[in-house]
Parts: sequence; structure tokens; C-alpha cells
Amino acid sequence: MAGIKINAKAKAMYGKVQAVFGTGETLATTDIVRTKALEFDALTGERASIEYDGSSGRDTVERATSQTNTVKWEMDLIGGGDDGGTAIFEPPCAPFLQASGWDMDTSVANEVTFSLSDRTAIDVVTLAVNQKVTTNSPTSFDVDQYKTIDARGTAGMDFSSDFPKLMFNDFVGTYVEPARVDATALGTTQPTSFVSPLPFSAASFTTLTFNSQALCAHSLVIPKLGWTQSRTDVVNCAETNLMEEKMTIDITFMMLDMDSSNIWAWANDLAGLNYYDFALVFDTRVGHILKLDAVCRMVNPKLVALSDGNQGIQCQLEVRSDELTFGWYAA
Repeated sequence: MAGIKINAKAKAMYGKVQAVFGTGETLATTDIVRTKALEFDALTGERASIEYDGSSGRDTVERATSQTNTVKWEMDLIGGGDDGGTAIFEPPCAPFLQASGWDMDTSVANEVTFSLSDRTAIDVVTLAVNQKVTTNSPTSFDVDQYKTIDARGTAGMDFSSDFPKLMFNDFVGTYVEPARVDATALGTTQPTSFVSPLPFSAASFTTLTFNSQALCAHSLVIPKLGWTQSRTDVVNCAETNLMEEKMTIDITFMMLDMDSSNIWAWANDLAGLNYYDFALVFDTRVGHILKLDAVCRMVNPKLVALSDGNQGIQCQLEVRSDELTFGWYAA
């Protein structure tokens, strides 16, 4: 039996970090997040079937050997905003970053920062999607909530789409039987802290440098933020695990002077064993300013033709060990 795909229309997604593994959180409208390209597949675990001998050929039993849900979605690359100047709030993506292997730190005023977890205590989240269920007529409906508990997955960042975004992939958690819920939450898919995202444009970035050189970037993607997901489902051990994966920044930038008479010589000089600082500052609004810092080396640079007719260099910036941090700031 195939999994149940939740309709892409008329739904609200919830997310909340769990206090205890194995115990799902009670969700409220304050836990609703704004998503894009949401795919929620229920009952996606492994299945097994038994075919019994018989003349009819209908004696087949199929059972789920593991009951899981798989969720993937995108979110705008925005912060949580501020309360008027004295404090900034957690970004709406915070619960999902924590369940993607990132530790959140709010101990410094006006900063919400994230660093890679050491795997001793990676959080899990409760996820849920509300879905309309037609009853007696097309205008009469109830709402079912599909919930997943103990979910973990992977995250990535794409700065080069029209509007930079966070990508949450392969979130897998334990299936919970759908329950009938109140319908009002379907009209609450835009949180009160929501602001419009900024586009991928020069005005949206105040800093983008590698080895102190400003890069005229045409694309910039971090496919996976340091982890890959693996599901374990055996006796007394059903859990979604995260395993370390080397981070790379896929970037294409225009060939400029770069303080060198030969741009190719500059690129080749950096493409080796030496690591250099990479810095990015995106957005200018209080509580939405994203700062990302890493120590990287350039890998496999190659010459490419850019869409605007200029020449560019396409390469990967390989992050050294766990030396990448990011966060949202007031200034």
C-alpha cells in the first residue's frame, strides 16, 4: 500500500520542539509556520507482504513493518523580527534547524545564533498538517490533523533563487493516527511575525566575501547544512538519526579584478590546501539580518559563461570541519 500524500491546498503546518523523546507536543495556532512546496507523505515506512498458497490467488496479507511519515518543505529566509528595539525573536525556522542538528543560542542580547551540534542531544520536533475532509457536500467539510512525532531531517540554504530560502528535506518521524480538529486554524497560515522576504539582489546583501575579496555572486547554495539523515527501525530502537556530512557552498561568481592581474591565477592560488574566511550578511531589517561565517577552501574551480554574457568561475567552497556558524541579529 502506498503512502498517503497530503493535498497541497488548504492546509496549515505546525512545528514544535519536543520536550521528551517519544511524547508529541500539544500544538496551538502559535506553532503554525508559513511554508512553500510542502510535501507531507503519511505511512511511508517499510512494508512487507505474505502470499499464501490457494486457488483464488487473493490470500495476500500486507502489513507495515514501520510506520513513519516523511515531510519536506521550504521557508523564506527571514528572522523573527523584534519587539520594537529591545529584543529580537527566534526565527520561525528555529525548531526545524534544531531538529536538523544545529544548537540554538539566545544568551547574547539581540542575537539568535546557530552552531553545529556535537550529536549528544539533537532535538526532535512534532510536525503536523491540517487537511480538509469533505463530508456530505463540496461546501461541507471537517478537518483532520496528520501528526508526526520524533522527527529529524536535513536543512539547506539557497540564496540564489528569486527569493532566498531554507530547504528542509527528508524529515522522518513516527506516524500518529489522524485526529479530527477544529477548522479555524486553516485560516491562520500567516503568523503575526511574518514579513515579506527580500529578493536575491545587490540591495539585499551588505557583505559577501571570500578571503576578504568581494564576490559578484550569480548563485550561492548550501545543499546540506552538515548532516545526512538515516532511519533506524529495529526492536527497541526506532529513531531518525543524523550523521555528519562535509559541508560545501556551491557558488558561481563573475570574474573581476580581485586584486590580481590574472583572475585565474587568483582562483588557482586559493584552490588548494589553504583555508580562508567566508562571510555573508543578508537583509538589513532589525531581527532579520542574517550573518553567516565559515572557514573554507576553494575546490574544483572552472570557467563558465554567465547568463548576462560575462565570464565567471564556478566552484565549491569546502567548509573546514565544523567551522560554519550563522544567526539572526538586530544590527
